[in-house]
Order: sequence, then C-alpha cells, then structure tokens
Amino acid sequence: MKAVVTGGAGFLGNAVVKRLLRNGWDVVVIDNLYDQTCRFINDGFEGTYRFVNMDVVDMVDMAMVGVDVVFHFAAHYANVRSLEEPMVNVKTNMLGTMSVLEFCKKNNVSTLMYASSSGVYGDSEQLPFTEDARICPSTPYEVTKYAGEILCSGYCKIFNISLVSPRFFNVYGYGDMPGDFRAVVPNFFRLALRGDDICITGDNVSRDFTFIDDVVHGVLSGTKKALDDMSRVEIVYNISTGQETFILDLAEEIKRLIKSESKIVLGKMRSWDNAPRRVGDNTKYKKLFPGAAKNMRDVADGLVDSLKWYKGACK
Repeated sequence: MKAVVTGGAGFLGNAVVKRLLRNGWDVVVIDNLYDQTCRFINDGFEGTYRFVNMDVVDMVDMAMVGVDVVFHFAAHYANVRSLEEPMVNVKTNMLGTMSVLEFCKKNNVSTLMYASSSGVYGDSEQLPFTEDARICPSTPYEVTKYAGEILCSGYCKIFNISLVSPRFFNVYGYGDMPGDFRAVVPNFFRLALRGDDICITGDNVSRDFTFIDDVVHGVLSGTKKALDDMSRVEIVYNISTGQETFILDLAEEIKRLIKSESKIVLGKMRSWDNAPRRVGDNTKYKKLFPGAAKNMRDVADGLVDSLKWYKGACK
C-alpha cells in the first residue's frame, strides 16, 4: 500500500508516518517545514519513505502513480496564530486542501483522510460535543478547518473518493514539542521541568486530552474501514476520551509527576476562547471502532507514558 502524508513533519503526521512504515506501507511525506518546532523525525524508521520539501498548495501539480490514501495533516494551526496570521491560515488551510483534493482527483486516489479539529464546534452549548452538535466556529483556524470538511465532502462525492474526517480533541504525547502556539501539555512540561511559573488562562477551562498513540490508531482504523469497503464511504467522527480534564488539574498532575516547585498562576480568560469547556462525545467512535476505543488511555496514564520523552526534549 502507498500513502502520501501532508504535514508529515508535524506532531500528528510524523506519528502516522512511523506507524504506516512499521505496517509495511510505502510513504511519501510532504512538508514545507514552516513550523520551526516540527521536524521530520526519522530515527528508528523501517520501510520505504521519501521526503518532499513542498508547500501543500503546490501539490496540485504533482503526478504520482499508485497512491491508495492521502493523509492530509498539513495545516496552519492554533487559534491565536490564525488571528495573527489570517492570510497564511486561509491560504494553507483552504487553498492547501483544494490542492490536495485536486491531487487525489488527478492521481485516482481512492481514499482521503482529512484531519479535522474539535475547534469546529466553536461555542456550541452542548457538552459533550457530539458529531451532530451545532457547528459555530469563530477564529480563522476553526472556520477554515470546518470549511475544509465541507469542501472535502462535496468534492469527494463528485469524484467518488472515500472520505475519512476525524475530529481531534487536544492530542498530546511524545513528539509534541513545546513552543509558541503549541499545546498546553508540552509547554507545561517544559515550565515544570525548569521550575518556572505555569500560567493558566481562566479558572474554569477544560479540555479532552487524547494520547497520540490512540489518535494514530483511530486515524488508521478509519482509513482501513474506507479501504475495506467496496463502495465510496464518508465518515466524520470524534477521536476523544470523553473525559473532561480541567487545565488547573492538568498543571497540578504534571507538577506532581515531576516533583516540580513551579507556581501555578491564574491569568485572564483569552478573548477569543468561546468554548472554555470542551469535551468530546465518543459514542460514535466506540460503535465504529470498538477495538480502537477499548484501551484508550486516560490523561493520567498518558502523562506518565510521556514523561521520559519530555525530560529529554525539554532540557
């Protein structure tokens, strides 16, 4: 089997590349290395892969034979970053996705995996978020991720491409580097290891944290289901634990694991954060992929599994 992975140097894409190679796939990685915290980690790889330094927008002109699946992770991510760089956000997330769709059409790709986000729910009042909850994104990042879902759905129907669109909920774990615009888990680990203050924005903020290995399993379960089906399929599903973790509790747990002397400082709520509490309903996921959902880690176990890596990465 042959796959193209856009954004394959990023946290999620890189993890999927490694798993595909272990499973014997032939893999082509597309990434322009725009984000300095992401890099193509090829240590311990087994199998055949090729790295192409390219902006996803330019994929439209690529010709490639025998591609079974495109895993589309390339994105300009983070809500704050999208507010600071809105034009880059729209170019990458919209034109980039259109470029991927054209690549799939021109090269007769049977299946597309589009990496969506829990951000598409925006300020939906329903908690936990189900796949049929009201969609109300607000930041450029949230809007473009949902617009990408709609664009992929329409285009794939017209050109008979199977579509798998998992909505990720706060993925964390080894390989996720700290830095500007990065997630709270790697940044909290770095601050705690240094003994620096850990700032929390808002006193009642929560997220549904999903471990990287479980997310990879969920992604590959979806694409396998599409490949095994003789007809075109379209699947949208949350990959989440269904467990709400408050950010204050997360910071306390990371401090406890490290035995850190860091102080926790409470800051103001971020002006753009229209969903201070966020947790995903994974009922549909459990029905679709009971094997994948069976052994999902809770956040306490996932943090323990990540600790050794962060001690090395956050020096």
